[in-house]
Amino acid sequence: MWVLMKRPDGSEEEVYLSDYPYLEEGDILDDGSVVIAVRYKNEEETDAISMGFFADETDDDSL
Repeated sequence: MWVLMKRPDGSEEEVYLSDYPYLEEGDILDDGSVVIAVRYKNEEETDAISMGFFADETDDDSL
């Protein structure tokens, strides 16, 4: 995923991190860099609702 990170030296850089599939803003990486924005998520990451992980509240079958 593409993230904007702040390095320990204060510089900011946008990088692609394939080794970290679940990053959020505020996460601290092994080198001390801090994730300040998640730009683009992996293609595998999709909307959980569209995948059927969450049942519609009006769906009687979900009870």
